[in-house]
Amino acid sequence: MVKYKYDLKDKMNVKTLRLKDSLSTVVYAVAREKNLTESEYIRSLIEKDISEYRLTKGIDAYKNKEVNLSGASEIAGLPYREFMEKLEIKGIPLNMDTAPIEYGLNSIKKSLKKKK
Repeated sequence: MVKYKYDLKDKMNVKTLRLKDSLSTVVYAVAREKNLTESEYIRSLIEKDISEYRLTKGIDAYKNKEVNLSGASEIAGLPYREFMEKLEIKGIPLNMDTAPIEYGLNSIKKSLKKKK
């Protein structure tokens, strides 16, 4: 699986792209409205799309049981808990075995009984 590392401190590389006149006009107008340069606005669109792509890849890998929750959150480029929230929002159940949780709860109950 490809790792998608993105560091805000990375140096910038120049990429050239061609836009239709009508799209170029919209980019210019939206960038001005958002008080951004055209480059900043286009960069923000690319970053947003890559974030969405990574989230989709992470969720797909998790749903297909190719990776665990930690691995999926890494693919998505999100902290573990934030990735879990995204799964919850999308209605995707966690692939977790309840046995360790039940064991932990039973251990806590036993400890609490001993303290009484």
